[in-house]
Amino acid sequence: MAFNRSAESLAFEQMWRSLGHTGPIPGRRAFEPRLARPFRRHLLLAQAHSLGDASLRVRFAGYAVRMRFHQDILGMDFLGLLPEPERKARALDLVREMFEAPCGLRFVAPAHYEGAFSHFWDVTAFPLAAEEDSPAMIAALAQPMNPELESNHSQRKVLSVGMPIQLDRIPIARISSG
Repeated sequence: MAFNRSAESLAFEQMWRSLGHTGPIPGRRAFEPRLARPFRRHLLLAQAHSLGDASLRVRFAGYAVRMRFHQDILGMDFLGLLPEPERKARALDLVREMFEAPCGLRFVAPAHYEGAFSHFWDVTAFPLAAEEDSPAMIAALAQPMNPELESNHSQRKVLSVGMPIQLDRIPIARISSG
């Protein structure tokens, strides 16, 4: 079963595509918070891994995302939510592909909560290139697939993220320089 992209996911892609850039992907400084205002509740910014740091550190998390974790997730390594070493390596490969191919990613994966509850999240992510004073980042829109179901379990903390049941690459070669 394939899950179609939401209107919010498509609008997030349009916002990302509108960022000014001179290379194949916009630089980190091109991403201004005011441009992401409609997505702020479900926005995640993560610092992409580098040679000396194989982590995906959360640098910003919108209110709706923070409420799911019931803890301060700023600075948290997203890879800590992936229990198997093979999955961590695969996640790093996908992030590398976002910058090298380049492409965006959209995936649907279960979040596993306390009390053996699981719920699917829809995540759309795009790269932001490193600049002299700013590291490479991933800008992502992370939304629950069924917000009504999730609100019934809002007091449960996310413990891990399961294997994606759908993974789509979003080509970005059509971007023109701005």
